[in-house]
Amino acid sequence: MIAGPEQARLLQEFENEFIPEVVNQQKHHEEGFSSQKTFKEQAKNLIQSINEMGNPFLDETDELLALDTRNVINESVVNTVRTVEALGKQKYEAYTESVIKDRTSSIHDPIKKNSLPLFRCPTHKTKNKQTGKISMLKNDVELFSRLYIVMQHREGDMGTFFRHENHPYPPSLSIRGKMRSTQKSDLLGILVQETENETPTSFDVKILDGAAIVHLLPATNITTFEEYATDVFIPHIKKQLATSNRVDVVWDTYKSSSIKESTREKRGKGIRRKVAGKNKIPSNWPDFLRDSVNKQELFTFLSSKIELMECSEGKQILTTAGTTVIARGTHHRMESCDHEEADTRMLLHLQDALAKGSTTCLVRTVDTDVIVIIIGKFHALLANYPAADIWIAFGTGKHFKYIHINDICNDLGRDKSVALPFFHCFTGCDTTSAFYGKGKKSA
Repeated sequence: MIAGPEQARLLQEFENEFIPEVVNQQKHHEEGFSSQKTFKEQAKNLIQSINEMGNPFLDETDELLALDTRNVINESVVNTVRTVEALGKQKYEAYTESVIKDRTSSIHDPIKKNSLPLFRCPTHKTKNKQTGKISMLKNDVELFSRLYIVMQHREGDMGTFFRHENHPYPPSLSIRGKMRSTQKSDLLGILVQETENETPTSFDVKILDGAAIVHLLPATNITTFEEYATDVFIPHIKKQLATSNRVDVVWDTYKSSSIKESTREKRGKGIRRKVAGKNKIPSNWPDFLRDSVNKQELFTFLSSKIELMECSEGKQILTTAGTTVIARGTHHRMESCDHEEADTRMLLHLQDALAKGSTTCLVRTVDTDVIVIIIGKFHALLANYPAADIWIAFGTGKHFKYIHINDICNDLGRDKSVALPFFHCFTGCDTTSAFYGKGKKSA
């Protein structure tokens, strides 16, 4: 320790004598050639990314976005960002008050975590079905244990007991407080029979379920939403227009207070991403389409692209945009409509097309509800438009088929056709529970 300064002096004299250039080459390690080369490459990559994705600071949005993916950050994380500073100050003041000033707590006491939602874990995990079933069984065991104890000391009638509800919800209609679902497509196996009529090669009008089309079209080898619109979606609409005089694209709308919200929750929650032409399409397309806000923005974006399409002579394109309808190739304007589901709104477009002189109509969908609604209203349409010939293009892949509504309704008759929507709702659909052990076939 005493010889330290002397050793430093000797070392300094040695370096000055034999390595004189060292004194003049004292530089920070990041000033070297290798570090400067790396920094230059990183700066170029940053500039390239901003050119490809756009300047994130020019986005006109109130949402918090991830700079690289344009994913919209969960609202709980946004709340964390807004309140974390105030929360930190509050915790600091409480700590100094209890430990330093009042000395009611020891400095060795552990500090509790705040468990704030962070960027990597914005949502809490939900219990799986098995855990829910175990919890329900435990509640049943506890209930019957109490019943057994009570019956030992009091006179009671088991029949009277079971006449009353012993659950917060009826198990015959609900699964742990949620709707009991059923297989809606089983109804088609009963209704749809082989038709002898040949499917037309062209139609006067084609009415497309926009959400179904988006799910069916591939999003591979596509980088941005702009490319998806111009290279995938718009060419498909043009292809449909080639074999018809009119194409209607009908979109769903999404309301926060919708009765169908529970059905959408079953499909899962996808990653929220801002939809804009320059933004990149997510790698997991089905997961992206699970989010209602994503779909609402995407449908609005695609409607704006349809509005810019050019139509040849005699061709018409209509698309919904919120409550309004945008038309290309015609001066005809449909009235505003506030229907939430495309299922019912497609019927209005079908009626409008028949009123404008169309006879051979095709409805493209993958939803059994659409078929049931059209069957229920078929005879009313036929009374006003006797020449109506309605076809459904249903399903995908090897399950794709054409369904002739005229044949089905003729076989069912008027009374059964009109009653079919009520039967479909009563036995379970998207907004009503099915009965336990009773499907469409057995009912």
